[in-house]
Amino acid sequence: MAIDISNRAELENMALDGWGDYLVVAPIDLSDAPWETPFPDYNTRFYGSFDGGFHEISGLHGDPLIGYSRDGDGTIKNVILTGANVTGGGCLCGLHGSNQPGEITDCYVSGHLQANIAGSGGLVGNPYNKIRRCTFEGTVTTSNDRRVGLLVGYGRNLIEDCSATGTLIYSTSTTNTTVGAF
Repeated sequence: MAIDISNRAELENMALDGWGDYLVVAPIDLSDAPWETPFPDYNTRFYGSFDGGFHEISGLHGDPLIGYSRDGDGTIKNVILTGANVTGGGCLCGLHGSNQPGEITDCYVSGHLQANIAGSGGLVGNPYNKIRRCTFEGTVTTSNDRRVGLLVGYGRNLIEDCSATGTLIYSTSTTNTTVGAF
């Protein structure tokens, strides 16, 4: 049975159980304070499932919403994340090379990502999973010269029925650049 999430405190409490199944049951406004991801590193990663219930999560600023997710068959689905202003590897579930949930489906993210590491994307940083029916609208800005995109940064994944619109702004001092719109 899923654990209901209806406010910021309940969303933060996901950190208590990385194996849990979570369901957002009401819109959540995160604009009052910077967000600190509940799964900030490899040792505190997310294995469960996160269902946004198609309720809007707005005003995210600071860290990515989920953070590290790895080595599991977890899912992230039905997320509507608007007005995001994130620094890191991806607005939804990204930190450098370590987000491997089983599937990300039916998610929408709008906003800005200041990508400070390789493998950064507006939706997901460095996925090795299935991404289906997802959209990113916004801006990705980076001075990193490797694996940066509007939707995803870099990964060995299946992307199906997804879209990304917006602006990718980058500056680099090397010729070893892999930057793309998807």
